[in-house]
Amino acid sequence: VYKETRDEMWLEYAVSCFLQGIKYGVSNSRSHLARVLYLLSFDTPNEAVGRAFDKYAEQIPHFVWLPWIPQLLLSLQRSEAPHCKLVLHKIATVYPQ
Repeated sequence: VYKETRDEMWLEYAVSCFLQGIKYGVSNSRSHLARVLYLLSFDTPNEAVGRAFDKYAEQIPHFVWLPWIPQLLLSLQRSEAPHCKLVLHKIATVYPQ
């Protein structure tokens, strides 16, 4: 069992803020999705970023993820696969074509 460090807590907080900004339509917030996916790729064994991602990614409108499908597909071969798989499944359900 890993103890969460202060850096991990800040990362979790940052990701939750970025995703909540997108959820509530804060101007220019969608540009932070690249940062969220980047941080997710460097998540620690505690999965602080992954926890925040899973908690708030479900609340993001489906269409916001559409431009990020290539990055989400590439993530399936890396450690963040379980988190991105959920988003891809959601997109495939709403946009089956």
